[in-house]
Amino acid sequence: MIEEPEALLDTHILIWARQDPAKLTKRQRDFLHRIQAKEGRLAISAITLWEIGMMAARKAIKTTASIPALLSEVETSPWLQVLPMNAAVAAESMAIRQNIETDPADHIIVATARVFRLPLLTSDRRIIESKLAIIV
Repeated sequence: MIEEPEALLDTHILIWARQDPAKLTKRQRDFLHRIQAKEGRLAISAITLWEIGMMAARKAIKTTASIPALLSEVETSPWLQVLPMNAAVAAESMAIRQNIETDPADHIIVATARVFRLPLLTSDRRIIESKLAIIV
């Protein structure tokens, strides 16, 4: 397995890949298949765990697991690395917040991609149109 992550997944991409791959674009599916075929690794922002927990609590995603079990499963996945929200990510999220009309979790995800110099796999139009991250 390649240790360094090759891209950062936005929360919705992770959910779609796990629960409804038909929602992914062909380009996104092909990218994920290439990573999987070479046993590569992807990353998520730590805030994605919080977003998944909130979605599970609101029943916005399908799961039979408890929220702690679901979050643990994501966190310990061998193909995912959870990147921290550290001081650099927090500062970057503050620096970019004026340039992107979206929620604070998205600011942190984009900032994480920028700080860790990873392309971002997203379908969020506001993030794509902001041109603040390299989009896969």
